[in-house]
Amino acid sequence: MDMRLTPDNITVALLLAATLLLVVMRFMQRLDVNWPLLYYLALAMYLYHQPGIIRPGWVYAGVVCALFLRFEIAGGKFLILVRCAELLALVSVAIWLGKALEY
Repeated sequence: MDMRLTPDNITVALLLAATLLLVVMRFMQRLDVNWPLLYYLALAMYLYHQPGIIRPGWVYAGVVCALFLRFEIAGGKFLILVRCAELLALVSVAIWLGKALEY
């Protein structure tokens, strides 16, 4: 596979690294940090400028879950459900970014 360093490939690689870092951070940090919201802002900007790379539904689901987690609207089993949903959204975004990096 011949992979050239283009601005698009570098951006996708940085977003993929940030996605994987966010997955790890979600298990190690408190839930009320602002970094995930900044990540989703960057991901939404990428989604706006490069449509068709990532399915928007996964990004929007991740944003909603991150907002629920940031403002700690509920606890208990609902919190576990929201955390699992965000993890699923992040993994799917990572898969889509990985596929975009292959091309």
